[in-house]
Formats: sequence, C-alpha cells, structure tokens
Amino acid sequence: MSDALVSAVLQQLTAVVYRDIEKEVTLVVDVRKEAQKLKTTLQTLQAVLMDAEKRQVKEAAVKLWLEKLKATSYDMDDLIDDWNTFVLKFQVSNNKGSE
Repeated sequence: MSDALVSAVLQQLTAVVYRDIEKEVTLVVDVRKEAQKLKTTLQTLQAVLMDAEKRQVKEAAVKLWLEKLKATSYDMDDLIDDWNTFVLKFQVSNNKGSE
C-alpha cells in the first residue's frame, strides 16, 4: 500500500519537474533563435554603417541617423554578449549541480 502511494507521488513529482524543465528549455530555445536573428540584423547594420562611413555622407540628418544607428548596433551587440554570458553561466551551474 505504501509502495503504491510513494510510486504515485513520485510519478506526480516527475511530471511536474518534467513540465518545468520543458518550459525552461522551450524558453531558452526561443530566446536563442531571437538572439541569432538579432545577431544577423546587427551584422547587416554594421555593414551598412561601414559603407555609409566610407561614403563620407555630408547631410546632417543622415549623420544623425547614422550615429543613432551605430549606438543601437552597439546596444544590440551588448545584449547578445549579455545573453551569451547568461547561457554559459547557466550551463556551468547546471553542470556543477549534476556532478
């Protein structure tokens, strides 16, 4: 009787843990996809910036736009770096916990 109760509790606990892990994995995978999209966009922005700087654009409005675009690209780059650092720390902490 007690074995059946313990077994039922363990099954429920396993199901709860599995659902939580599945949610976390899905979240990480989705964020990784978004981070990759941001990285691709950032690379495109950087190419546009380099091309525009080479052309020595003289218009003030275009220069201002380029400065804002450059600042945004740096912010995106920082965000991607922060994400990669978070993922690495998460992986390291999970590896330590499984040892």
